[in-house]
Amino acid sequence: MSKTEWKDEFSVGVGELDEQHKKIISMINLLNESQSETSQVEVVRNVLIEMMKYSKFHLDYEENLLEQNDYPDFENHKKSHLDYMMAYSSISIEVMKHGKDQVPKRDCKLVCVSAYH
Repeated sequence: MSKTEWKDEFSVGVGELDEQHKKIISMINLLNESQSETSQVEVVRNVLIEMMKYSKFHLDYEENLLEQNDYPDFENHKKSHLDYMMAYSSISIEVMKHGKDQVPKRDCKLVCVSAYH
């Protein structure tokens, strides 16, 4: 999968969220790089763990911000976060159990794309 670069069209207009989204993009790029044939499974696992931690932090932060500002579609947006975390968790578990080569890259791509909810 090609490297993703930050674009102005990704901006949500809230500086802190944009910075967090930039960090998520860099983590997605790192995940993609860690899936190369020469990477050790432990490297992939570590990237997945860090990405899970940061995603949880980010999604909690974003949900609090949206709720405080009476975001009109808050419940659906919150559900998209839950869906993302469930898909991400599923892929992470497969990698932890069976190694990085057992998870199709299309599944990782799906989770990465859904990060742009």
